[in-house]
Amino acid sequence: MLNQSLYGRSEPMSHGLAILRRTERSGRSAIIHITGESGIGKSALLSALCAEARTLGFAVATGRAAEVHLSPAATLLLALRSGDRPLLDPGELADLARLSDQPVVLLDRIGELLEGVAGPTLIAIDDIEMADELSRAALAAVPPRLVGSPIVWLVTSRDDRLFLGRSDVDIRLDGLVAADILQCAKEHLSEPPNEAQQSMLLRVDGNPELATQLIKGFSRGVADRIPEEFIESVRRRVNALRPAAADLVRIAAVLNRPFAVDEVSELLPGSQGIHVEAALASGLFAERSHQISFRHDLVRETVYAGLSATALHRLHRACTDFLLSTGHSALTVAPHVRHAVGLDTVTRVEILRRAADEAVISQPRIAAELVREAFGLLTPDSQLWREAGEHCLDVLSKADHAAAAAATGDALLAGTGDPEDAARLHTLLGPVRLVAGQAAQHATAVEEMLASPKVTPATRVQLHASHAWALAGIDTQAARGALPPEDTALARRAAAEIARHSGHHTQALAAYRAVCLEDGPLPEEILALQMVDRFDEAATLIAESRRDHEAPSLMHARLWHAFALGRLSDAEAQAQSLISASREYGTAAYGDDATALYAAIALLHGDVHAARLRLGSTVSVVHGWIAAQEGNAAEAVELLSPLAHTGHWAWLPEALRDHVGIGLAAGDADFLGSALKRAEEAAARNAGVASYEGVALQAIGLARGEGSLLLRAAETIEYSPRAELRARAWADYGTHLLRDGARSEGADCLERAWKIYEEMGARQGLRRLQRTVREAGLRGHCRQWTASRARSAHGWAAVTEAEMKVAEWISAGYTNKSVARKLGISPNTVGTHVRSVFAKLQVQSRVQLANVLRARQSEHSLSGAVGVER
Repeated sequence: MLNQSLYGRSEPMSHGLAILRRTERSGRSAIIHITGESGIGKSALLSALCAEARTLGFAVATGRAAEVHLSPAATLLLALRSGDRPLLDPGELADLARLSDQPVVLLDRIGELLEGVAGPTLIAIDDIEMADELSRAALAAVPPRLVGSPIVWLVTSRDDRLFLGRSDVDIRLDGLVAADILQCAKEHLSEPPNEAQQSMLLRVDGNPELATQLIKGFSRGVADRIPEEFIESVRRRVNALRPAAADLVRIAAVLNRPFAVDEVSELLPGSQGIHVEAALASGLFAERSHQISFRHDLVRETVYAGLSATALHRLHRACTDFLLSTGHSALTVAPHVRHAVGLDTVTRVEILRRAADEAVISQPRIAAELVREAFGLLTPDSQLWREAGEHCLDVLSKADHAAAAAATGDALLAGTGDPEDAARLHTLLGPVRLVAGQAAQHATAVEEMLASPKVTPATRVQLHASHAWALAGIDTQAARGALPPEDTALARRAAAEIARHSGHHTQALAAYRAVCLEDGPLPEEILALQMVDRFDEAATLIAESRRDHEAPSLMHARLWHAFALGRLSDAEAQAQSLISASREYGTAAYGDDATALYAAIALLHGDVHAARLRLGSTVSVVHGWIAAQEGNAAEAVELLSPLAHTGHWAWLPEALRDHVGIGLAAGDADFLGSALKRAEEAAARNAGVASYEGVALQAIGLARGEGSLLLRAAETIEYSPRAELRARAWADYGTHLLRDGARSEGADCLERAWKIYEEMGARQGLRRLQRTVREAGLRGHCRQWTASRARSAHGWAAVTEAEMKVAEWISAGYTNKSVARKLGISPNTVGTHVRSVFAKLQVQSRVQLANVLRARQSEHSLSGAVGVER
C-alpha cells in the first residue's frame, strides 16, 4: 500500500495504456521508453503496464538486465523465453544462442521469429543501461523491421541517451513533490512527521524508493535518525559494487563535492572509468554537466556515517592531498584537514586560517569556527600563537562574533607585557567593543594607553583614531577633537562614524564609501543610504551583499530598512531575530537598537504595555515616546532631554518631528527650541533629502501654526519613502485645516494619512485620526472610517502579508534557509514567521500547514468560480 501511494503515476500510466490499446486495435508496433533516476518508480510503472497488458490479452515477455552478462544477447533472449506464453521454445532459444558470434545473423533470426507472433505482444526490458551490447543493438535494430506486427516494446533506463532506438512515447519520471511525500508520510504514520523526519524526507529529492524506506523506518518509531532500513539499503547497494567502484563511492562520500571523470585517477589511484560507470548504474551517483556527484545528499551522509574511524582518517587525508594538488581553495580543503591523519600542526593551522579568510564575509559562522579551531591548536609557547591570535581576533570581529573576539583579545592582552603590543591589541579590539556596546570602556582603555610614553608614533595615530571612533556615539564634539590628522583606514572609519552620529548623513555616506575594503559595501553604508532616502540603492546592496544573512550587522541594516518603510510585520520579526542573534554573538549595540525598535513597533500598534515589556531595562528614547503617548509630555521631556543630542537616534527624521510635538505639548520652550534647531540643522546637513527638508518645514509650521509651511512639508515629505513620516505630515496639515475651518480639505488630508497608517497596520495613528475627526464633528463626512479593530489572534485573518509569503514557500516543501534566500531575510526571521503562523493557525507541522493552505486555496478557487457563474 505504501509503494502504491508513493509510486502512483496516473498520467504516465494512462499514456502507456493508450499505446497498448492502440496496438491492440491497429496491429501495429510501438515503442515506450520510460526514463528516470534509480528508485524513481520506473520498475513499478513497467510492472503495472505488464499487468494491464495481460488483462488486455497480450502475451508478455519480461526481462531485467544484469551487470554480469551470461552471454551475448542474453538479456533479450531470456526475456523472450519468459512468461506463461514464451515467445521462444527451448529449442529456438538454443539455436539463437549458438549464433552469438554472428551478430548480424542473430538479429535477422530474432526478427524472423517475432514476425510470426499470433496476437498482441508486450516485450519489456528493465534497466536497459545494464544490458549487454548485443541486446541493446537488437532493441535498436529489430523494432523498425516489425512495424506491421502487434508488438509493444517497453524499455526503461536512467536517461534517454542509454537507448539507441526511436521511441513512440517517452515517459520521464521526475521526483514527487515535497508536499505529496510529506502527506504520504502523514497518512502512513497516522501523524505528521516531526522536523527531523521532514528534513530527511525532503533530502531524497522526491525519490519514491528512498522515501518509502524512510517512512517504513519511521513507522517503527524511529524519531530523529536515519532508519536502519535506509542504511541497510544503501549498504547493500555499495557492497554489491566491485571493490574499486565501492571505494570510489566511499571516497566520494568523504570528498562531498562534485568531481570530473578525469579526476577519478587522481582521487583514487588505479581506478578506471568503468568504476564510474558501475557507480552511476547503481543509482548512487548522478552525472550533471560532466561532473559526478551523489544523486541524494542523504545517501552520501549514510555512506559517510558507515565508515570506520580508521577509514575516515585515511580517506580525509587522501582528499586533502587531492584537493591541495589540484589547486582547490583552502575553504574546500578545511573540512578534510580537521580529520586527516598525518598532517603537522603548522600545516593544519595555515590551511584553517586561509579558509577562515575566504569565508569571513559570505559565511561568517563557518569562518569563526575555522579560525577558533586554528588558534585552539596552538599553545602560548608556540611561535605562531600571537600572530594566529591577532588573526583570530580580526576574523571574529569581521564575522560579528563580538563576544568570542573580545575573549580572544583579552587572552592576548593577558599574555603580553609590552605596551606597544598592548596598544596594537586595543586598536584591534576597538570595533569589537563598540559592537558589544562597550564604547565608554574602550575609550577609557585607549586613554590609558595614550598616556604611556612607550607607544610608537604610528601606533599612537591608530590609538587616536580608535579613541575618536569610540567617542562618536557619546560626544561627537570630543570625537572630532580626538580624530588624528593622518589619513588612515581607521581614521576614515572614525570620521564616518562621527558624521553618522552628528546627523551629517550625506557626509557619512561619502566617508563610508572612501573606506577601501575588498569585502564589498559596509552595513553602515546601507544605513547611510537609508538616512538620505536612497532606499532602492540600500535594498540592492542588501540583496547583493556577500555577507551571510544571519550576520547581525546585515540583520541590523535590514531591520532599519523594514521599519522606515512601514513594513511593521517584517520589522517585528526581524527585531526578534536580531535580539536573539545579538545574545548569541555578543553584539549588544545591535541588540539595543533591535529592542528599541521592537518597542517602537508596539507603540505604533498602540500597545503601550507591550512596548514597556519589550524595552525591559534598556535605556532608550522610546521611554520618552511611551510617556508622550500616555499624555505625560513633561515626563517625556525629562526622559528625552539627556538623550536628545546623543547618537544616531537623535537624528532620525521621525524622532525630530515627534520631539517638536512633545515640546509643544509640554509647553517647554527650551526643549522645543532645541528640537527645532536640530530639525533645521539636519536639513542643512543633508541638503536635497526630502525627509529632512520636509521635517524642518513641518517643525517650523507646527511651532508657528503656519498652514502654508505644513502644506509645503507634506508635499516635500511625499517624496520620502518613510511611511510613518508621510502619514504624520498629512495628518498634521489636515488637523491644521480643520482648526482653520477648512473641513472638506482637512478631511481629504486625513484620508491620505489614514490610508498610509492602515497599510502599515499602525493602529495608534488610526486612533489618533479618529479622535481628531470626532473632535472636529466630522462623523458623517468620514463615516467610512470604521473603528480600527485589533488583528485577530487566530486564523487566516491574523496572518500578516510577510507571514503569508513564508507560509506559501514552507508549504511547498522549502527549508528555512532556502526561503530566507528567496525572500532576502535571515533563516532566524523565517523561523520566527513559521512559529507565528503555526500558533495563529493552530497547526503543529509543515504538513498540516500545507494542508490548511491547500484547503484555503481550494475554497478561494471555488468561491471565485461561483462568482463567475453568477
